[in-house]
Amino acid sequence: MGIEVYMSRISPEQKMLKYFTIYEHIYEDPSISVYALSEKTGISRNTVSAYLKEMYAKKIISGPFLSMKLVQNYTEYLYFMNFSDPMKIFEGLKEFPHIVYHALTFGSWNTCIISERPLDFSRQVGFFPEGKENYSVCTFLLSSNYKKEVKSLFSHFPTSSLYMDMGEKMMIRVYVKDPDCMRKLF
Repeated sequence: MGIEVYMSRISPEQKMLKYFTIYEHIYEDPSISVYALSEKTGISRNTVSAYLKEMYAKKIISGPFLSMKLVQNYTEYLYFMNFSDPMKIFEGLKEFPHIVYHALTFGSWNTCIISERPLDFSRQVGFFPEGKENYSVCTFLLSSNYKKEVKSLFSHFPTSSLYMDMGEKMMIRVYVKDPDCMRKLF
């Protein structure tokens, strides 16, 4: 009863300021304890606890929720893109290194991609510098313990390569300007 009497004696503006002070500390550290809130705000533990209950009841704050602490040296890159066959691209992006998230979307673009580093899609997704009709398709069926390295090797070609796992083997489809050159390579 004593807490309620105390809480009712302050004006709504003063109470809102106390709510905001509590909120600021929770925002800084979402896992802060009631005891720590009490120490940092100078408000008694019982009053902090009562204010928190009120703030939740009035939907002034909500939670809990998961979040990541910000890191100064970590950046994510967001791409909104259109592809003629977005489903094929969506499946292909599952194998891309550094892709954090990708989704099919509606509206002005059909694909959303989030990556850990900048990506040059002109070299990675359906890009043919001199037009697709000027390239031949070479398909390889390989068996290797170094699938990542093989994909990395083919990623250096100036056009997009398609990779498919086929059991223990891997099929690679590459568009090349000169198929004879590719035959000599292998």
